[in-house]
Amino acid sequence: MNTYEIRPVTFRSRERQLAHELAELAAQAPVVLDWAAEGACRNRGDNLMYPASRPGTAQHARDSAPARAVCGGCPVRAECLEYALRVGEDFGIWGGLDEAERRSLTAKPRPAADGSAAAHLEPGDGWAA
Repeated sequence: MNTYEIRPVTFRSRERQLAHELAELAAQAPVVLDWAAEGACRNRGDNLMYPASRPGTAQHARDSAPARAVCGGCPVRAECLEYALRVGEDFGIWGGLDEAERRSLTAKPRPAADGSAAAHLEPGDGWAA
């Protein structure tokens, strides 16, 4: 019989080892996605939220408009955007912004109009209120 070891516990089956590893990972999970169950896009079976065109192009603006419309009425839009920014989501429309728009938010702090160090996201910065 094979045994699998994860220090300091020894497992007699691969299934028990995997269950143990999964439980440990779940306990350490820094990201909670309970908000996602309330997302307006939660039951989308298509690729609406993942336009195939390149961000920054006129085609992408057309392709992403339906996804942005879904985000516009979403009750968890802020949580969605926060999640995408926190984990560095590389693809798709999250919280109403595409990957290029999210990268521009995290690239460097922009000075605010009043000269303070922090600026905040305003409608017109790639999303609508």
